[in-house]
Amino acid sequence: MDVTLDSRPRFSVIIATYNYAHFLPRVLASVFAQTYTRYEVLVIDDGSTDNTAAVLKPYLNRIVYLHQENQGQGAAHNRGIKRATGEYCFFLDADDELLPNALAHFESALIENPDIPIVFGSYISVNSDGKQVLRESSTLPPDRKQAFKAFLRKKAIGLKHSGAIVSRQCFARIKYPVEIRNHVDIVIFGLLLAHYPTMAIKPPIAKSHTHSERNRKNLKRVTETGISVVDAMFNPDHMPEELMSLKNLYKQQRLLSLSRTVFDAGDYPSSRQYFLRAFMINPFVLFYWKYSKRFFSSWFR
Repeated sequence: MDVTLDSRPRFSVIIATYNYAHFLPRVLASVFAQTYTRYEVLVIDDGSTDNTAAVLKPYLNRIVYLHQENQGQGAAHNRGIKRATGEYCFFLDADDELLPNALAHFESALIENPDIPIVFGSYISVNSDGKQVLRESSTLPPDRKQAFKAFLRKKAIGLKHSGAIVSRQCFARIKYPVEIRNHVDIVIFGLLLAHYPTMAIKPPIAKSHTHSERNRKNLKRVTETGISVVDAMFNPDHMPEELMSLKNLYKQQRLLSLSRTVFDAGDYPSSRQYFLRAFMINPFVLFYWKYSKRFFSSWFR
């Protein structure tokens, strides 16, 4: 069935891209292979300097193509949301790919649970060597604060780009952050979880590909963002007051993550500094062995 035959899209598949022309045929093919067809596809080109426009030219009769000056992933997604007409938004990373029944699984969940605004599923992680690992979605606690705390502690597997649908109505209140260029997905899904109930489904939705071009593999971008992601998420204008007390928990987590990242990159002095800043928030991080072992070993590097 041609998607243009449906009067109103159920899903708006939003793909933000920047210099990922070589990935676009794969991700678009995975969308067009969906067994559920009430969707639209929006590709937002965030000022690419490669041949993105040329690669997308054969698809212009099947997609909405929007180009803008480079403003970052957050701004690109906000533009996609503004242009979308579907009931639910699905943010698909340009370097990932959907599994054929992804949208069908979401539709089944929505039929049974029409009042749930956010649904997320499992995904398959694909390493650079081709090895595939199933990452099963996490069932979050029903209590909103406990669910949010679990998310901050990275226990909400699947609640991410390429893994979740979000009612477009949610974005009347919440927007993607534009002041940071990295980890915008963490911020937006954290804010969404702080305001709305979610539901996990078990079927895998997408294949998430790991490669050196990803923002989270770019040490310069990661360190430039630093802990500014904490302030972006815990903006008092958007975060419910009763959850603001968890800001230090997330700051601690970010500092530990940065400590590990720069350690693995060989920057041992910076790794120690990040770890010590986390220690000042919570001395018990000394017992978080996967982080503290790097801290102690860094003194002998």
